Amino acid sequence: MEKYTFWKSVFVMILAFGHLTFCFTGTEDQAPAKKHGTLREPRLNFGVFNIFQFPNIPCTVGDQTGTCYSALDCIGKGGNFSGSCAKGFGVCCLFIQSCGGSVSDNNTYFVNPGYPSPSSRNELCSMTVKKISSNICQLRLDLEQFDTVGPDLMTGTCRADSFSVSGQDINSIVPVLCGKNSGQHVYVEVGSSSGPFTVRMISSNVTYSRMWKIRVSQMLCNSVNKAPPGCLQYYSGATGLFQSFNYGNQNPEKGYLANLNYAICFRREAVSFFVAVSGPITVSVLTDQLHDPIIPGFQLRYTQMACSLSK
Repeated sequence: MEKYTFWKSVFVMILAFGHLTFCFTGTEDQAPAKKHGTLREPRLNFGVFNIFQFPNIPCTVGDQTGTCYSALDCIGKGGNFSGSCAKGFGVCCLFIQSCGGSVSDNNTYFVNPGYPSPSSRNELCSMTVKKISSNICQLRLDLEQFDTVGPDLMTGTCRADSFSVSGQDINSIVPVLCGKNSGQHVYVEVGSSSGPFTVRMISSNVTYSRMWKIRVSQMLCNSVNKAPPGCLQYYSGATGLFQSFNYGNQNPEKGYLANLNYAICFRREAVSFFVAVSGPITVSVLTDQLHDPIIPGFQLRYTQMACSLSK
């Protein structure tokens, strides 16, 4: 009588471009049984079925921030992947757009045409941002690189080049910016707006090598990193440094921006305070129309000191 010997093995199928891993276990040394003179077909008994999933959270590649996706999802969303995440099951997906781009993913970049080379074009360049969910209350714009023509010498306003945001909540006023602002950031309130939102750079015909790279992060309504209401800028940490827009610009278009009215807020660090105090520390910034290009603005370093309970 011919003997049939079946196998015992574990199949592991990893989707090369996916983020699911399936594990199956089969039967072992199972001989076929005869029934009414015929051989019964072997049956596989799947005792284990595991699915490995990972969240689409922020990831970093060098100095850039992306979102952890499967390679297939990243390609399908039009991103570029570089580096791995989720213990090798995912890729760090970067979303970089320039003029005319439209994004609906978190941690996206708005860059000048031809980036990383500078641009001297005279044009209106904009990117459309769509909410990733209805539970998004703020956008954080990190001006990682920002070098454009600065404010007008007479008025202190951005008459040549200008960066602006539109579509946000009616009470969220984001000033028009220009000049040198690398390292700055702003928060935009969007909780009452469905979007889409537009970030826009207008470049004049002034000869200048412009460069910008702006990261757009979408903040959940319950995020601990969300800025308090009314805060254009929000800093955390017991120590740090903050400065006015266009500070340190040595080009002819130097000096602070005129007609600004905004709040810089600082999170109260629990390790620094022994008394129960709620709410952020706030510094109000108000500039009038009397622009003086000789005045560079301000740059301040701060330290939060522990309060003493001793009498």
